[in-house]
Amino acid sequence: MRKATPIPAEIAAQSAVRSALRVWHALYLREAVTRLSLRRGAWFWILLEPAEQVAYIAMLHVLLGRHMLPGISLPLFIAVGVLPFMLVRNVTLRGMEGLEANRALLHYRQIKPFDTALVRALLEATLLIIVTSLLMSAWSLVEDMHAPHNWLAVIFGVIAMWLLGLGLALSLMACKTLIPELADIVRMAFGPLYMLSGTMFPSIWIPHRFQPLFFLNPFLHGIEIIRQGVLPGYRAAPHLSPFYLAAFAVCTATLGIALHLRFDRRIRAQ
Repeated sequence: MRKATPIPAEIAAQSAVRSALRVWHALYLREAVTRLSLRRGAWFWILLEPAEQVAYIAMLHVLLGRHMLPGISLPLFIAVGVLPFMLVRNVTLRGMEGLEANRALLHYRQIKPFDTALVRALLEATLLIIVTSLLMSAWSLVEDMHAPHNWLAVIFGVIAMWLLGLGLALSLMACKTLIPELADIVRMAFGPLYMLSGTMFPSIWIPHRFQPLFFLNPFLHGIEIIRQGVLPGYRAAPHLSPFYLAAFAVCTATLGIALHLRFDRRIRAQ
């Protein structure tokens, strides 16, 4: 009997990468079509949500007589806080729910629960980049806008926030197999986090004795790093740490991947 010739490891790895890329591309197109055709005027609502939140918070500041830092546009300051938070929230919540929306596709051996969360995270990032570009372009017609003075800080902050959201989505998708009610708890938790993550105020407004407690929240680090990159002359509280944000994001993503590798069958069966 003729022995089967073993496939070289390099060729097998290339084949696995090509297969994964095809799966992600197909899932991405499917999710995009579903997301944008789920209800009438989907693009309008995707644009309206961040614009409405920025307008509401700006109006609240005006009514309370609160003046933002000198030389900093109030709507731009709020937008730079709201949009990164929405990125983490949407990536986390929609990625966590990716399994339920694509359960029928798990019958295909090539598709894993991890793929559904990753593709949804990529789609949310794409949509938010488009929405941010459109909103900033529209605002530039009303007020002089300048490009971020530190692109490296902006790119680092956005990638770290996205990775943090993906890690949370993967971890929560796995943990839901043990605690099904966890999804509802997480949705509720994003309400207080919205208020505590610096979306409405600069971190230097936090009383000094409470700053260490507030800066345990990695979302606050990400938002303040992006603000420093976008707003010239903006100063954050001294507890700001890019290393803390990066470490938290990498550890969360690593935990999520490890949980999927360990409990893949259980996640599929939930």
